[in-house]
Amino acid sequence: MDYAACLSYLYSKLPMFSKTGAAALKLNLDNTIAICKSLGHPEKKLKTIHIAGTNGKGSVSHMIASILQEQDLKQDCILLPIFMISEREYGLMAK
Repeated sequence: MDYAACLSYLYSKLPMFSKTGAAALKLNLDNTIAICKSLGHPEKKLKTIHIAGTNGKGSVSHMIASILQEQDLKQDCILLPIFMISEREYGLMAK
């Protein structure tokens, strides 16, 4: 499946991808809240610290993990990089 075929498939199966402007924006969390409710609100059973931004996330994450560790608190540090691949890059990778 090439890039164009992949996009066509996504647009046909997931119509929200084809929305633009105001139609693409949902200003509430009704669906997220409904999913959390159906799962027994797992978000209320887990204490988390979310760190977002452009620079320094790794350093801040490790600093907070170190502070929690020193207080004998159970902790784990998960860093999830997200890579955006452009159509041009996808084409180069597919060849």
